[in-house]
Amino acid sequence: FAFAMRALAALAGVLHAAEVAWTECPAMQEYLNTISSEYHTTVVWLRQARVSYFGPSHNNLNVDTSQCSELNPARVAGRQCKLCHWFNTRMTPISGDPGTKIVDSVTAEECLSGLYNGDVDEWLRRDALVASDDYAALCVPSASSESSGDIV
Repeated sequence: FAFAMRALAALAGVLHAAEVAWTECPAMQEYLNTISSEYHTTVVWLRQARVSYFGPSHNNLNVDTSQCSELNPARVAGRQCKLCHWFNTRMTPISGDPGTKIVDSVTAEECLSGLYNGDVDEWLRRDALVASDDYAALCVPSASSESSGDIV
């Protein structure tokens, strides 16, 4: 069963990656303080399609989406996230939905598309959000992934 799930996730990831644009944005305010002190970076990666969800509003000042830059897909491929932080898009990120933080070895593609293995309860919640297109995530990139001129 686990093998079949991984194969299905890999196939979905390949098909999904072909149509996904990735972007890098600076974090701001409290989220910036958190990721700069805990993960030693100031940027997050997200799917281009989720920029408006993470955009600043009166109760969501975590990602400065006005300063985003498109990422080269080759830069994202296989890169690890120090933190994968995912949310239910029916709620405001962080203030309405504190999100679920995954600090295990998760690649950026797996994190941002929701196609990775976790514990069963987490997997069921995340899978339901992915299926209903209510999943959004931020990847705090590993040091080797951080801004290195691979912006498109």
